Amino acid sequence: MARRYYASVKGRLAKHGRTEDDLLIMSGIMCFVGRTQQEAQDKFDRLQAVMNVEVGIGQLLLNHFPDLTGYPLDEPVPELMMRTDNLGSARLAGREPEMTIALMDRAREEKLTLRQLSDVAMCGFWSLGVIGTPERIADMMEE
Repeated sequence: MARRYYASVKGRLAKHGRTEDDLLIMSGIMCFVGRTQQEAQDKFDRLQAVMNVEVGIGQLLLNHFPDLTGYPLDEPVPELMMRTDNLGSARLAGREPEMTIALMDRAREEKLTLRQLSDVAMCGFWSLGVIGTPERIADMMEE
């Protein structure tokens, strides 16, 4: 679906006198914005404080992660559970597993615990998550 959308948008540019290079498409960003870095962090921290880890694990399960129920919350996610060959149901459900694979890669690289992975899923930080001032967020988007 994302590829079709991308192609559709890029395909319409010529009609408006623009080239494909004139438009950049960002896959997704979740922002927590504040007048100061501390205010933005406080907003994020308040959200984190009310998160339910079981709901986050359920969110992961709905997005083609293996069932992580029963694994220790404060230890890195077991490597066995990060294997992409566990994603067979993704295609059957008509959903592309790329975001799940990207999040698995992130969890592996950052050695996220199951609790942290649950928080990432609940906060919407599947791709790019930014906490900061409008200027900092704009800088991140430019990168």
